Amino acid sequence: MRRRCWLREQSFKQPALPFVVDIGSAKGTASSTLAELNPQQNVLGLEIRRPMVTLAMQRKQAKGLENLHYLASNVNIDLDRILTDIHKESHVDLVTIHFPDPHFKKKNAKRRIVTPQLVQTMARHLRPGTLVSMRSDVIEVLEEMHEFFKTSGAFNFAGEDDKDFAKNSPVPAVKTEREIVTEAKGAPVYRTLFKRSS
Repeated sequence: MRRRCWLREQSFKQPALPFVVDIGSAKGTASSTLAELNPQQNVLGLEIRRPMVTLAMQRKQAKGLENLHYLASNVNIDLDRILTDIHKESHVDLVTIHFPDPHFKKKNAKRRIVTPQLVQTMARHLRPGTLVSMRSDVIEVLEEMHEFFKTSGAFNFAGEDDKDFAKNSPVPAVKTEREIVTEAKGAPVYRTLFKRSS
């Protein structure tokens, strides 16, 4: 039996619009803002915690946004299938990975979202020029993500602050709830931006 495609069914009114994929979308504040500011793009939030996805979907429905959807997913397992579905109808302009769980304990480091395998999955699907924006308030996590993309052979460094993001990105630099709280405390936010190479 052929698997039904979430992309064409109840998810997006215009599935052919270009996509922003927000990995680790949490309550959906940033992805919802992106969808409101960019009606000519679809925004897909991916979050492993189902209660967060339920809340984000309720917020989406309350706003009536037809270019926004959330999926409960483990990207280290599901991203290949998700990007395959997107590329049947459209393409991805931007991937955001903002404030992923740092998993501080050494034994849990392998549970971090960004791994060399995830980078290679993205490289297989993203077309040249697609941006990947990463942010964290933990410098070690940002440095690790940066290194995985830098050494992949598939992505070029494209900047490290919001000026670079605004200059290079097809969407505005929108902040997550965690980023707003971090900056309000006077704590640093570390950023890096990569572009899929030709």
